Amino acid sequence: VDEESINLNQITLQFPTIVHFMEIFQDLFCEPLQGSKTPLISIVDLLILMPRLKPRFYSISSSKICFPGTVSVTVGVVNKQTPAGPIQGICSHYLANLRPGDTVK
Repeated sequence: VDEESINLNQITLQFPTIVHFMEIFQDLFCEPLQGSKTPLISIVDLLILMPRLKPRFYSISSSKICFPGTVSVTVGVVNKQTPAGPIQGICSHYLANLRPGDTVK
């Protein structure tokens, strides 16, 4: 493993998403440095450096601030037609058939 790979890994561990990076370094992209006409690094360069997002099959959609002690999950229900017939997601259909107040097992 070369030094450049190690440095990139350290950066991606410290800033797992572009949002984390931009919160700290937004001025590098918005304001040119003194004596320069352009920002230090382009947003394109940043996007190339950042790790790709991994697919998520659910999303936590609740707010612990607004609803402490409650978890809401948003799930896409899987319905896929194949030559062999329909395929339905087991977990997504189970969750979709729950009613308010049901207990998830």
